[in-house]
Parts: sequence; structure tokens; C-alpha cells
Amino acid sequence: MKKSKQDAPALFLDCGAPSLYNKLSRKLKIKKGGMGSHFKDRKYDDFSYVQNDEYKKYRKSYIDFLCKNKEGITTYSNMDVINNAELTWENQKIMEDAGLNPIPVFHLGCDEKWLKFYINNYPYIALGGLIPNPTTTLRPILSRLFKEYILDDSGKPKVKVHGFACTAIPLMLEFPWYSVDSSSWQVRAGGYGLLDLPTNPKLETIKDHYIRSVPISKGIKGFGSKQGGLFADEVSSISQFEMTFLKQKMYRKAITELLSSYGFDLEKMQTDAYERSSWNAIYATLTVQKFSKTKLFLATTNKTAVEHLRFAINRAKLNINIHLLTSFFFYPKTNPKKALDTYINLIS
Repeated sequence: MKKSKQDAPALFLDCGAPSLYNKLSRKLKIKKGGMGSHFKDRKYDDFSYVQNDEYKKYRKSYIDFLCKNKEGITTYSNMDVINNAELTWENQKIMEDAGLNPIPVFHLGCDEKWLKFYINNYPYIALGGLIPNPTTTLRPILSRLFKEYILDDSGKPKVKVHGFACTAIPLMLEFPWYSVDSSSWQVRAGGYGLLDLPTNPKLETIKDHYIRSVPISKGIKGFGSKQGGLFADEVSSISQFEMTFLKQKMYRKAITELLSSYGFDLEKMQTDAYERSSWNAIYATLTVQKFSKTKLFLATTNKTAVEHLRFAINRAKLNINIHLLTSFFFYPKTNPKKALDTYINLIS
């Protein structure tokens, strides 16, 4: 058993398990629900894909890349098999035998003996399997797991815990995570034309900071996660601006002033996905930093979005650090080292 010495610096490399999981599982004839779905549908999971050559080749390339770039990447996850604790552990051993120290991953819904095992043997672990389950489903599960396994008698975490795809602000703030990641800052802005706004612009309490995602896109070009590139964002053929609660004059005035104080223009954000994503990232980061010590990693495969975010942070004269989580699945197979260097440069 190897003790991981990993800490949480500015770059976290994810193995890309969810993307690989979806790609390979779709080739199987699944009765219902699909893999990586809600808890009630996980009985339909089929893990035979881990035996095919494409999966094994991907795992080898991930391990080889990490072995060659140990100096550039110090925080990275195990090649987890979503919803299968035994196969996940097999990959943990394979990676450790290769001289690596990946963060082990426990998926919600699996036998909890594995969570206990990881807590007893590793200083930094990750919880996966959260999405696409809603906060109302996840809250009681997480509350019990933290209470029964993760927290000591004084209420402090026994180990550092990362929450994969922990996208809801209430969940980020309610539990003592060491780190979490979220791609919603980018997906909502580009794929759905949404702007993340506070429930109450006064921002006096935690609940004031809870996010209301408001559709404001006019339907011109945005961006999405497809190959990290640009595509036509047909969110709406007309502005949905007046169809939302932003039509409330007092709220709109307060939001306009709040955005302006950080260098953002509400009208421009209707037609600029990068402006929306930058605000979403800044708002989430500032909120998490204000109420907790949790490190929020912004999950992305779009370097242009990160470049624009850096510009927006400098424009707003904010003293905040960018923490990125990027997926090996989207690294170019011809030159993954170039992709690594790009992300390191973006956060340096």
C-alpha cells in the first residue's frame, strides 16, 4: 500500500473516466437508463467494456503519460471505473505498481467498506458518482458518509476529500471538502446561455449567494465542451432576457451594479459566452472562498475560456488564484505534453 503525498496545487488531472465511460458504454446494449445515471438505474450497469482493447489501450496511455510527466503533474486521479469499486481498486493497484500515487476514488452507492478502506490508507481521496443526482438526493447521503466515516470525534475530516463534479454551491459549502471541481461555470454559459446570479444581490448570508441560473443568451455564437471548440449556440432565436425574473426592476438594477463593480456589462453578456463563463467562474470562486477553505477546481477543456477568465480577473483587479481540473480524455493523442504545458502556462 502506498501513501499518496499529493496536495492540491493549481492543476488537477482527471483520468477522463466519465467521458470514456459514456463513449464505451454506449456501444453496449443497455436495457434502460444508461451508465453513470441516477442511483435507481445503476442496476443496469454493464462493465464488460473494461475488457476490450480500446479501454486497456487508454489506461496504458494514461499511465505512460503520468510516468513521463511526474514533475509537471502532482495531483491526478485513479483510473476509476464508475460505480464499480472492485474494478476501480484493480486500476488503483495497476497504477501504484507503475510507480504512481493516484488519488483513490469512491463512488456513492458502492459498498462503503471501500470508503472506510481508503480513509484508513490514504491521506487524500475523492468521492464520485454524484451526478446526475439532484442536491436533495445527495445531501442526506453525503451527510451520513461524512458523519459515519470521514469526520473524527471533533468534527474534523480524517483525510482530505475531493468532490468530483460537486456543482451545487449548497453542497460545496455544507461539507468540509478539501477540494471540489465543477464544469457548470462553462457548460451553463456556453451550452445553455445561462448566467449564474445570486438569489439576493445584497450578498449578506450564505443563502443570498445561492445560484439562480438565468437564461440571457440571444442565441449567437457560444462555446461548449465539444472538442473544446466553438459551435453555434442556438439557445434561443430571441432574447429570453425579459422572460426571466431579471425583468424585476429592483433586482435587475442591483444585479447590473454588482456585475459592473467587477467590470462586467449585463447587456454584453447576452451575446458573449466567454463573458458569461468568466463571471460564473469568478462568482463561484469568490463565494466558495468567502465561506469555506475548500479549493474549487474549474473543470474545463477549453483554453480560450480560461484565457478570457484570466483577462476578466485582471480587469476586475481581483486577487484570486485559478485552479483547473482538466481531463486526459480530451488531450490530443498526438501531443498530450503540449496540452499539459498549455494548462500549466494558463495558471502560472
